[in-house]
This record gives sequence, C-alpha cells and structure tokens, in this order.
Amino acid sequence: ERFEQLVELLDSDDWRIREQGREELVRLGEAAVALIHDLDRSQLTAQQNALLDHVISRFKEQMGGRTYEQILRIRQDSYVYALALKSGDTALREIGCKGLESSGVYVNREAIETDGSTREDEIARIWNYLKDKGVY
Repeated sequence: ERFEQLVELLDSDDWRIREQGREELVRLGEAAVALIHDLDRSQLTAQQNALLDHVISRFKEQMGGRTYEQILRIRQDSYVYALALKSGDTALREIGCKGLESSGVYVNREAIETDGSTREDEIARIWNYLKDKGVY
C-alpha cells in the first residue's frame, strides 16, 4: 500500500512531492526495485516511469551496475557456493571458493583446506559477510 502511494506521488504537479516520493523509494532500495520490477507500468504516466527508472538506476549504481536479475542470481549462487565450503570433497570446496571469489567475496583458502574449527570459523565469517550483504 505504501509503495502504491509513493508511485502516486511521482505524478504530482508539485516537484517537491515528486522528489519526496522518489527519495523515499531510493531509500527503500532493493525492496522498491523488486516491487518496481513486478509492477505493471503500462498505465503509469511518462513522469512516473522516468522517476521509477531513476530509482532503478540508483540501485544499479549501488550494486556495481548489476541488474536486479543479476543480483538475485549472485545471491542464489553465493548461497550454494557457501554451502559447498562445508563439503568433505576437496573439488567441491574448490568450486565453492572460486564461485564466491568470482562474486567478490574474499575466501581464506588456507583456512578452508584445514579441518576443524579453523574451517568452521572461516565459513562462519563468510556466512556473516553474505548475511550483512543481504545475500540470504
């Protein structure tokens, strides 16, 4: 309901009200982008569509230029790669390390290749990092 109200503000005759709606959508970040992504924009005005596109572009800037779909894919992949680190299979752990590194996550490979608490501490650090980044 609040999202719909904000979208309505984007069509106001008063530029300050439009800007207020746009800024609030930007502050909502990914939640707003997800709703915009699913929104039927065919009945919106050109002004509303332009401002919604601006909200999406601001989000893309914050996420290194990635699209919303790419962000979702990275999150899914990162989760699977992090799970692979727990494997007893060295090859599977290597896949997990490479996958996380390709997503921009630092992995202490030496810690991952040890047994016991050192590996568990590194995995916990990675999970916390992914959680802080909103991956899961």
